Amino acid sequence: MAEKTGYVTLNNFCKCIIHLFGREYLRKPDATDIARLYSAHEEKHGFKGMLGSIDYGIYPDWTTLIKGYSTSIDEPRKKFTKFQASARNDVERTFGVLQGRFAILKTPARVMSVNKMRRIMYSCIVMHNMIQEDNGFALSTWEQEWLDKPENRPRRNIRRRVKDRRSRDKEIRDRDVHDQLREDLTAHIWNLLPNFRSMQN
Repeated sequence: MAEKTGYVTLNNFCKCIIHLFGREYLRKPDATDIARLYSAHEEKHGFKGMLGSIDYGIYPDWTTLIKGYSTSIDEPRKKFTKFQASARNDVERTFGVLQGRFAILKTPARVMSVNKMRRIMYSCIVMHNMIQEDNGFALSTWEQEWLDKPENRPRRNIRRRVKDRRSRDKEIRDRDVHDQLREDLTAHIWNLLPNFRSMQN
């Protein structure tokens, strides 16, 4: 098969996977899903975590990118940085699991468009979630009947979505909110039982 044909076939395959299964396996978590995720994260790390939050030192001080302290001068900040690094490692391990399962995620993607890379990533997530569900490890269940009810469908028009997006972007980029959230998390983690970590191992 020619390289170009391979790329076209891959792109069409990804489109089909997302079209057929995306609504089920890429849906946003509902309140029950979020409660389960927070509970599992708190059980392991001592704080509930934030959905969509990642951290690396190279990122700006956004509320979705809570960083550890680069200079941990006191014990509470040292403890927070340790716990935060552990939670960040979960994100890195998750992507490592996907790379281990789908070799395409290990290959250079510079020749592909952003949309094609997104489709490949989403397709891998869909197939991973299918495998997890088949193995009995799914954290949530698919409620087709609930989604089919008109009152449960999204009602926002394009203007409302744009307004909401701008508001979220402004809040995410607020450095004061980032700093306050980090201080609050530091205080929370510092007040955990001293042996919390050892109980989890």
